[in-house]
Amino acid sequence: SENTLCIKGLAYTTHTRVQIDYPAFGRMRNRLSYLIDSIAENETVVIPFSASATADMLNIGRASLYRAYVRLETDGFIKKDGKQITLLDRQGMLEHYR
Repeated sequence: SENTLCIKGLAYTTHTRVQIDYPAFGRMRNRLSYLIDSIAENETVVIPFSASATADMLNIGRASLYRAYVRLETDGFIKKDGKQITLLDRQGMLEHYR
């Protein structure tokens, strides 16, 4: 099945190998926080892609993606359960990682 993710009006699918350019967001946590914020319609976000596809989109390695998730959790900004992410402090995350 194909999943679609919309970011800033552009649609990305699991069949489209796209790297999202984040020139102002050099660190992996910044990129991940930007992605989460971009797709979050409320306080719960489900990332529709595999970890590999998400890492590819962010132009980082899968291990770096996992480290970024752990850091966002450790900092108290998110709670991750599988593909579901709960935003605990969205505003704080944006201020900290922008």
